[in-house]
Amino acid sequence: MRSDALELGPGGLGRSAKRLLRLRGDDHLVARTRRGDAVAFEILYERHVAGILSFSRHMLGSREEAEDAVQ
Repeated sequence: MRSDALELGPGGLGRSAKRLLRLRGDDHLVARTRRGDAVAFEILYERHVAGILSFSRHMLGSREEAEDAVQ
């Protein structure tokens, strides 16, 4: 099995495969996202949304505007 291959179940990635994917670094997740992997994008988003929202709020001065920008 390739090191980046993950087991697929009938509905896509199985729960254990998704947990393993969460352990991978950002470079790996970005590469998968560029190939169209929505789960990799979801993990990246969850990993970084708080920091991006905080930075956006600081730059824009409003939580509402920051939330719009992050979306």
